Amino acid sequence: MKNEQEIPKEYCPYCGKNLIRILSEQEQKKYKLRYVSEKIGVSNWDSIFAWKCPYCTKTWRR
Repeated sequence: MKNEQEIPKEYCPYCGKNLIRILSEQEQKKYKLRYVSEKIGVSNWDSIFAWKCPYCTKTWRR
């Protein structure tokens, strides 16, 4: 029986790079997280209206 949660995949629509990073065991213990999204939120103080890829630096709407 598999007890682990499946890690999602999230790709940049332009370069196709996976934007989910699996944390090291030390980081997992420190932050109590297994993975993080590397996409950058572009906001206007109220809400995020676009995302930016840290690899190709292109922006797309939510």
